Amino acid sequence: MATLKELSEQTGYSAATISRILNGDETLSVTDETRRIVLEEVARMGYTSNRGRRHHTNHSSLNIAIAERHTPAEQVTEPYYLFLSNYVRQSCMDSKYSCVIMDHSDSLFSLSTGVHVDGIAAIGDFSGPQIESLTAYSKNIVLIDTMPFDSPYDFLNIDFNYGISLALNHLFDLGHRKICFIGPSLNRQGIPEPRYAAFTRIMREKNLLEDNLLLDVPTDIENAYHAVIGRLKDSCPAPTAFLCSTEESAIGAIYGIKKAGLSVPQDISVLSFDNTPKSTLVDPALTSISVHVEETARIAVRMLAERASLNGNPPVRKIPLHVTIPPSLEIRSSTARQEIN
Repeated sequence: MATLKELSEQTGYSAATISRILNGDETLSVTDETRRIVLEEVARMGYTSNRGRRHHTNHSSLNIAIAERHTPAEQVTEPYYLFLSNYVRQSCMDSKYSCVIMDHSDSLFSLSTGVHVDGIAAIGDFSGPQIESLTAYSKNIVLIDTMPFDSPYDFLNIDFNYGISLALNHLFDLGHRKICFIGPSLNRQGIPEPRYAAFTRIMREKNLLEDNLLLDVPTDIENAYHAVIGRLKDSCPAPTAFLCSTEESAIGAIYGIKKAGLSVPQDISVLSFDNTPKSTLVDPALTSISVHVEETARIAVRMLAERASLNGNPPVRKIPLHVTIPPSLEIRSSTARQEIN
């Protein structure tokens, strides 16, 4: 992974500014574009310190389009999708494939007139109509992090149930029982959010679920911060750990805990989902459920190549695959043992 000094040299921003951006410092006055540039370089240099261009190459055998469900502003608040998109681009470059980003307006996606693509990587929670808008350009589609549809498309998703189980078992092993979840109960399409659902199911099975252990808020720093502040002011006993649906929620939780005069992990442990390069740069470094974003991107590109016609040859695979990737636990310094009373 790149150092802050290397990131500073690459972006032109000071190491202090980059550090504050990665830690979600709300007192820092920078534009969304500056945040995006820094996050893109973190993703790029986290992969390797020697990168070339990410886009078109004249020797490509395939042309891959990327449909990004999240806008640039939304990617700033949910960097997982920014990292995922950048790793898809990098995987295309490594395979000497061309790569183009699709335009979208009114929630529908399009390409410039005359642009031909051999496959589309659709990143984010797409609706049925949005997927249909993609088929005008290619029937070879891999859906990444979208709820499965009855369709002929490849599907690539994370085993959120297993990830939440890993997170809770880690906290249980450390003696935590009063664990609070931070994150939305529903996704953009109004479908139950899988991390929230898995948490409530497991905690209910353990007879540990309480209403005050669910903070149903969007996945950004500010909402998590205010939710934690409010929860810690509550007359109910404080949680001993927060399990957060994203890194941004975890950063907000850490700010809220510190604002309340408590420390992480001595007083309250914090564990997050995603595990992008930001997890190691937060203070304290985040114990995280890793969804293997780089490998997910590589698999997606391979799946598209398998169903594409190369040089007039038939595709090597004709049937769609639904692939679920099991996460893993990365233990760092934001979680610690809690003595059972």
